[in-house]
Amino acid sequence: MRRLATWDLRALSFLVLAVCLLVGLRADIAAAATAGDQPSKPPTLPEPLTREAIRELVARLSDAEVRQLLMAQLDKAAAAAPAQTEAGMSAATMAGHTDRLRDRIGAVLHAAPAAPGELRAAVGRFSAGGRPGQLAIVCGVFAVLLTIGGLVETLVARLFADVRQRLGAGGEDTFGVQAGRALLRLLLDLLLLLVFVATVIGAFLIIYQGHGPSRELFILLLVATVQVRVAIILARFLLAPHAADQRLVPFADAEARGLYRGVVGLAVLYGLFLVLAGFMQRWEVSPDVRLFVLTAGRILFVAVLLYTVWRQRAPIADRIRGADPGPLRRVLADLWPLLMTAYVLVVLLALTVEQLAGMAMRSKAGILSLLIIIGLPLIDMLFCRFLGERSLARAAASGEAGPSFVPVLRKGVHIVVTVGGLLAIAQIWEIDLFALAARGMGSRVAAASIDVAITLLLAYLAWEFARTAIDRRLEREATAKAVSDAGEIGGTGASRLATLLPLARVFISITIIVMATMTVLSALGVSIGPLLAGAGVVGLALGFGSQTLVRDIISGAFYLMDDAFRLGEYIDVGDAMGTVEKIGIRSMQLRHHRGPLNIVPYGGIRRLNNQSRDWVVEKLTFRLTYDTDIVKVRKIIKRIGQELEQDPEIGPDLLQPLKSQGVTAMEDSAMVVKAKFMAKPGNQFVIRREAYQRIKKAFDEAGIKFAHRQVTVFVPPTAAGALDAAGAAGLAAVDDEKKG
Repeated sequence: MRRLATWDLRALSFLVLAVCLLVGLRADIAAAATAGDQPSKPPTLPEPLTREAIRELVARLSDAEVRQLLMAQLDKAAAAAPAQTEAGMSAATMAGHTDRLRDRIGAVLHAAPAAPGELRAAVGRFSAGGRPGQLAIVCGVFAVLLTIGGLVETLVARLFADVRQRLGAGGEDTFGVQAGRALLRLLLDLLLLLVFVATVIGAFLIIYQGHGPSRELFILLLVATVQVRVAIILARFLLAPHAADQRLVPFADAEARGLYRGVVGLAVLYGLFLVLAGFMQRWEVSPDVRLFVLTAGRILFVAVLLYTVWRQRAPIADRIRGADPGPLRRVLADLWPLLMTAYVLVVLLALTVEQLAGMAMRSKAGILSLLIIIGLPLIDMLFCRFLGERSLARAAASGEAGPSFVPVLRKGVHIVVTVGGLLAIAQIWEIDLFALAARGMGSRVAAASIDVAITLLLAYLAWEFARTAIDRRLEREATAKAVSDAGEIGGTGASRLATLLPLARVFISITIIVMATMTVLSALGVSIGPLLAGAGVVGLALGFGSQTLVRDIISGAFYLMDDAFRLGEYIDVGDAMGTVEKIGIRSMQLRHHRGPLNIVPYGGIRRLNNQSRDWVVEKLTFRLTYDTDIVKVRKIIKRIGQELEQDPEIGPDLLQPLKSQGVTAMEDSAMVVKAKFMAKPGNQFVIRREAYQRIKKAFDEAGIKFAHRQVTVFVPPTAAGALDAAGAAGLAAVDDEKKG
């Protein structure tokens, strides 16, 4: 097909040159030649189109016929693509192609027995002007030159042995460092390859004796060798079959070696076929024999490729499936060898039919597309692994926990790699996506669709980054801590950022949605200026009609700016009290310590009592008998306060230790002694319970007794009505006890 395309280009160039020469002739001669005769049948290009046929055609055509033929060919080239796209290929054309294809297949099969003779004749044409057995001599000399180049490359490699050893060290490095080391090793391998090529070329120039075909074959062999070496170097760069710590792609040792052997085998086959194809084309092997040999070579190459695919289907399926596969990834992992086999066979069939029938089926674009499809997952895998390990290393170094940016970055990498791959494939197939969209929807709609897609993509990525950043920050912030005993008031609130960030997340989402919507409407041709003005008018009307709502929102904003309350704090707003569970735009939710949930609008708050901010003072009251030693009581309370302060569970929550406040009141039957401590909000009840238990135990050990409410009645023996008075006094004491 390449040869036919070259002939077409040369023929067209020759025709254009002929037209330019003929136009310079006298106009009257041209007029006489065209006016004296009736219009004849337009000239056509001969089949097959060869150099001799072109020269013969131009020699016998007049300038008018040349011009007519040129216009006909240009019109055909301009109208061929749209005609085939819109109307399709007619049945007659399909039948003609089928007949021609059948004839070509028959000719190729009949030429197969003549292949050895054709190749011997090509070898004879190559050896003309040289020595007998010139081909064997050239191949032997090339093998010697390769040996010399290999020896020089080995010597230079020994000079860089220390450098390579240092580049191979560092198994504990991050992926970024490993990739940098691998890239430096790749550059070193390419440098050694350059030394090898320079040595081979220099040695050849020394022994070259002026035989032109030998020089051409040497260049062909050297180009094929370099291509094979480059493929092997790249495979070693990615797979590192003998060094697991230097491997960039996540394959096991056996899997990496299997893939590496497959790549090496395919590269060697490709180099051999490249030399054979170039030799047959240069030394004029017949097209039928050449096509037969190349088709056999392609079948062998495809067989080796499919063998490698099916042999390595399990490890590659595991990489496609991933750690958390979705339905699509599971299906692709199960079907990828079948899809690859079908695609390779279709490309092979298309390439063969292209060369048999001379139809432009773009089979080479299929091969390049296959390489891109294979390369895209590798690129995606390398970038995702680099970002993942870098993020994990940074999180481990800083001790941060919580959501990571890795999923968001991976989504971005997937999108960029996929879009880039699709654009590259479209470029290879010469598909103008915008032109197709413009023909199907119109240029304005196509441009708007692209703008809308880009806007939605950027909005999605912006939201994911913002949401992840807020979630990471929330993980690091102090969360609300409930009281130690259910049913009690108090509790430690969350940090100010933990209170405001959920609201910021809501505002950011609304902002992104509004901006994306405005951008999409603008891309669709909608003027957003009147919309903004209308929104302002509507907002003003709503402001006048919903003054209570506006008051609630503004009051809430000022409360939050003043840091009056936070999530998890216990507050009293007069009509309701409880723990702040949720903060909204116009109201908040308070959970009472006994369970009920109160919805409190910000505008209705007249006063606010926060019982969870900074610290809390808890007081303990004891009623002791009058014969109690107060000094002993003070010492006991002080000792217990020191014990609580040293307790590993209670001590961190104590801000000031337990201490005695002395006697604060004298009652009829007891002395009232008080003690107090300062603690963090939320755990004061645990400390109070523990303090009571220890004080009770210490008082019992010290013989200190608690006073009970009692009334002592003295009844004289000779008093009248003594029993009645005693009964009345007893009833009064009982009443006082009940009231107290």
